[in-house]
Amino acid sequence: MFERRKSCHFKWSSAIVTLALGLASATAVAVRADDGPTVEEMAASAKRYVEMITSGDHEAAGALYDATMKQAFPAAKSKQLVDAMAARNGKLVKIGDAWLEDRIGQLRRFRVPAEHEKVTLDYQVVMNRVGQISGLFVQEHIEPPPPDTAKSPGVERDFVVGEGKDGLPGTLCLPKGDGPFPIVVLVHGSGPNDRDETIGPNKPFRDIAWGLAERGVATLRYDKRTLAKPDSVNGLTMTVDEESVDDAVVAVEQLRKSKGIDPARIFVLGHSLGGTIIPRIGAKAKPAGMICVAGSAEPLHRKMLEQTRYIIGVSEITDPAALAKAEAAEKEIAAACDRIDRMLTGEEEAGPILGAGFPYWKDLLEYDGPKQAAELQIPIYFLQGERDYQVTMKDFALWKAACEGKPFATFKSYPKLDHLLIEGEGKSKPADYMVRGKNVSKELIDDIAAWVKTTGTGGR
Repeated sequence: MFERRKSCHFKWSSAIVTLALGLASATAVAVRADDGPTVEEMAASAKRYVEMITSGDHEAAGALYDATMKQAFPAAKSKQLVDAMAARNGKLVKIGDAWLEDRIGQLRRFRVPAEHEKVTLDYQVVMNRVGQISGLFVQEHIEPPPPDTAKSPGVERDFVVGEGKDGLPGTLCLPKGDGPFPIVVLVHGSGPNDRDETIGPNKPFRDIAWGLAERGVATLRYDKRTLAKPDSVNGLTMTVDEESVDDAVVAVEQLRKSKGIDPARIFVLGHSLGGTIIPRIGAKAKPAGMICVAGSAEPLHRKMLEQTRYIIGVSEITDPAALAKAEAAEKEIAAACDRIDRMLTGEEEAGPILGAGFPYWKDLLEYDGPKQAAELQIPIYFLQGERDYQVTMKDFALWKAACEGKPFATFKSYPKLDHLLIEGEGKSKPADYMVRGKNVSKELIDDIAAWVKTTGTGGR
């Protein structure tokens, strides 16, 4: 879903395939027999795969594919791609070592440099959690980023949300000093997110945690259940409570008994889908306050279709074949959305769709976040980026219509922020998510810290 540089081959189709992967992973629960290969083993496999196809061993390379890739990229297409690269860029000189570029849910994307006589390119190999090849793109060559040596300005220690084998690993980040401190629990968006809510080179939750630590506010961030413990939930019967809500409630309960934390000043911040379900978490956890950041107020499946259409629009597709593929992808998602609606009314038999079981969709679609937020009367802060194309100002307006005028509700939007809460100019695009060196807005972090310090306890 997140292309950083101009593609050298199948520019738009690579973007839409990755988009489809991103949307599919939005709700899917990974199923695996074991813990899967290590990143080092996957990197070696990615390099070996590129060596196989560039040496002409296309049939054998196909054994490494997942089911979708086997259909979409048979040996003939693999050969066509490699031959085109050689014809355009000269004879292959050598294949370099693979390096991990980013994680998208359960997917891992590696870059494998291929030095040709005229230019060096990168084969971008997407792998699933069990090490199968899920996608292949050819990109302009970029050098691996330097190691991440950034250090927290606060004091970080391990924290497990829950107990036993199903507990979720997390990080408690405390400001320097004695405390007790107010604390914000960070709740992820859609898909199997890690504790930093990593998207490409960006780590929004880490930025927020470290920024709040500098401002005297503690945070708890943790790996989402569908990432850390996927075997603990059944993807066919899972609801949003099992995916996210229950763990956030447990986290709040644990923090009330944690050293260094003020039990009267525990807040919960939800981003994206986490923001959507913030009122549900609040109803169960009874925190001092809630922060809804880019929370959707519209049905998730319709949001997926809206995002698809937006991305197609900003991609400015001119190639007829690519345009046809884009339109086909849009129609497929639109048809799936219509099926979900028919399942809700009983017109069609309920079943798994768009990466999740029907109970998940039913649970979300029967939930009215703005209505529950208005009824709770727990202090709530709504924050929204005006450049966000995933959750838009239309959603912000729906929250506002339900809660405006209520003394417990506060609203603020930011003209330059996108869905990752990062500043930019012009229309937001998926490629923006792959830009390195940018961080969550300091203004937004300032606002969160100030609101936390003055909410629920008279600013004590």
